[in-house]
Amino acid sequence: MWAGCRALDAAAAYAARGRAYRAFSDAHLAEKWAAAFRATVRHPDRADLRQLERDLSSEHKLRGRQVPHEAVVEYRELLIAQIEAEFERSRDELDAVGLKSGLLDHDGENRRAN
Repeated sequence: MWAGCRALDAAAAYAARGRAYRAFSDAHLAEKWAAAFRATVRHPDRADLRQLERDLSSEHKLRGRQVPHEAVVEYRELLIAQIEAEFERSRDELDAVGLKSGLLDHDGENRRAN
């Protein structure tokens, strides 16, 4: 539900800014969204690319269409791998802090809970 609300908020914000991609054909919109999605995965630190992808996705939503996920399967897999790697890195950092502070034992168990 939360992701749906976020998508709805993004579509409302995009519409309020004037729907810059309204004149695109469905095919051109799909091509531009796929290119923006690939660019966002390649450059996750670029807020401008994330905004472009959200706007193009919002135009799809406002037309009652789904974005063409089938066009970016390999990049979706890459994005999932990036997210998993970041999760692991963050977890390792938290584990290291917990071990240094004495809150976790070497098996990752919370000492205060035991």
